[in-house]
Amino acid sequence: MTAGGDDARARRRQGDQAGNYLRSNQSRGHTFRGAEARLGNRDVETQIELQRQSGLDEVAARERLAHIDQASRDALRQLDSDREFLRHCNVGGEVMSLEARERVNRIGTGYKWIDVSGGTAHFLTQDEIRNLTIARGTLTNEET
Repeated sequence: MTAGGDDARARRRQGDQAGNYLRSNQSRGHTFRGAEARLGNRDVETQIELQRQSGLDEVAARERLAHIDQASRDALRQLDSDREFLRHCNVGGEVMSLEARERVNRIGTGYKWIDVSGGTAHFLTQDEIRNLTIARGTLTNEET
C-alpha cells in the first residue's frame, strides 16, 4: 500500500504542479491580455491626442491666416487712403494744415521700397515732401 500510496501522492503532486502551471499560464495570459489592452488603449489615446493637436494646429493656422489676411486688407486700405491723400495734396490749395503736412511726411518716410539698384528708399524723396507740404499757396520758399 505504501508503494501504491506513494504513487497516489506522486500523481496528486504532479496534478497540483500541472494545475499550478496552468493557473500560472492563465494568470500570465491574463496579465498579457491586460498589458495588450493597455498598449492598445495607449495607442488609441496617442492617435487621438495627435489628431487633437493636429486639429488645434489647423485651427491655430486658420486663425493666423485670418489675422494675416485681415492685416493685409487693412494695410492695403491704408495705402489706398494715403495715395488718395497725396493726390489731393498734389493739386495744391490756399492753405495746408500742420496735420496734413505731418501726414505727408509720415507717408513719405514711412513706406519703403527697393529701388533698381537693390537699395532701400523712402516712398517720397525729401524734395517731393517739401513740394507737397507747402503751407500757403503753391510756391516753395525758394520759388518765391
